Amino acid sequence: RPDLYRWGSWLMVLAVVPSILKGQDQASNGSNGHAQAKAELDRAERHLRMPSNVDSAMTCFRSAISIWSALGDQDHLDSATLWVGNALLGSGHSDSAEVVMNDFLADLIARKDTADQAGALSVLGLIYYGQSDFPRAIEAYDKAGRFARATGQLVSSGRNLNNLGLIYKEMARYDQADDLFAKAVSAYQEGGDTTASSIPWLNMAESAIDKVAYSRAENLVRKGLACL
Repeated sequence: RPDLYRWGSWLMVLAVVPSILKGQDQASNGSNGHAQAKAELDRAERHLRMPSNVDSAMTCFRSAISIWSALGDQDHLDSATLWVGNALLGSGHSDSAEVVMNDFLADLIARKDTADQAGALSVLGLIYYGQSDFPRAIEAYDKAGRFARATGQLVSSGRNLNNLGLIYKEMARYDQADDLFAKAVSAYQEGGDTTASSIPWLNMAESAIDKVAYSRAENLVRKGLACL
């Protein structure tokens, strides 16, 4: 699990950066401040291609945050803060990531921003899962999934349901895990990501193998592969 946890965190970081850059391109409108912030993110992204350069990446990123804060650009500031949490987590600084994300979550709650709360809670779920703090991971993923569905982020809802299922599976609570995996399949498919729905199908197959239900496992694997 530690290797998957570490690389999963870095993939989240790299997935968030392009969306920030895309949004920044759309919002710049020739502003020198926005152009400077984008340049800092470009540098941060290059540094992140080598995990050993995370300190340099964070320096660039803090510069971008300062610029957006001075400009009063809340949307980019929020995206940036979420990125910082992922970056810290991916570089192995989970305690610092937890502090950043809890502060961010408190600010989002004060602003009643439920859409971004889903993202912050999802990162906290990953942090707590990596710490084997299952009760807090379950609470974070459950809230993240509910906020994601309420704000129309169905694929994100499916991801959180699948992560919840993995926790219950690790605790050998297979019936609850399978129920969550089935809900994840539905959320992924409802959100239009049929390919991603293969993941909870295959997780259900692993649960069946754990229970020595090999015929059921074979059937579930077929269902998962049919989504690819």
